Amino acid sequence: MNCQRVEEEEIIERYLTGKLPEAETEAFEQHYLGCQSCFQELQFRHSAAIELKRQPLVSSQPAALPWTTRWPWGLAAAAVLLLALASVTFLYRRQNSEVNQKPPAHNEAGQEIIARLAQVDTAPPYVPLTIRGGKTGAAVERFQEGMRKYVQHDYAGAVGPLEESVRLDAELQPALFYLGISHLILDQPDEAVAQLSRLIRMEPNPYTEESHWYLAKAYLKKRDLGSAQKELEAVVTLNGPHLAGARQALELISKIVEERQKEIPTR
Repeated sequence: MNCQRVEEEEIIERYLTGKLPEAETEAFEQHYLGCQSCFQELQFRHSAAIELKRQPLVSSQPAALPWTTRWPWGLAAAAVLLLALASVTFLYRRQNSEVNQKPPAHNEAGQEIIARLAQVDTAPPYVPLTIRGGKTGAAVERFQEGMRKYVQHDYAGAVGPLEESVRLDAELQPALFYLGISHLILDQPDEAVAQLSRLIRMEPNPYTEESHWYLAKAYLKKRDLGSAQKELEAVVTLNGPHLAGARQALELISKIVEERQKEIPTR
């Protein structure tokens, strides 16, 4: 399994609709665990599907479509879903980067720009997938408990179970990532930095770009512009979905640093 095959054979759509054969399903799951691009695309599309679940696809539908993990719907319903899915995925991506691409007002102070760049307007979606042959046990159970809170936007409630999960299994990457994100949303940047910094040192790691991106936001909350710049430069190097936002943020931060240097009196 490779990225080209995933795209050409519409592997993600078939995986989410339960139409992928068992052998190909296992191959794709092994692939996206080590492929940041495919893993993020899967996250985007799953998040979009959850959004579609909240409201009917068309107003004339007599009843809401049934929801299961594998979506065993008719072909016509699946076709309508996939068409709408593309639109919602585009909207999700635009919303996720819009705050960083909006030009600042001329009278916006440096501190206000930093605060805006540090905001997390949209929490990263969680894809609740069961990996064949994956880890099981107390750590995973606590992780799943924490993520039930996370998907309900109860980030404070998610922290405890996720911390216990990491204590039981320090290598459980999803627990480290969502624990860091929960701390960040709760405006606890030191805790967020601690978890996400541990995560980016692990290889292979499907959360690499996301971890650098949110680490930059955590450092911005701490007003540590130097560390934020390093994380954003790492995002640019990875050339992923956050590329445009990282470049915009770096440009804004550079201007702030230049203005501050001008204000330093010379002897």
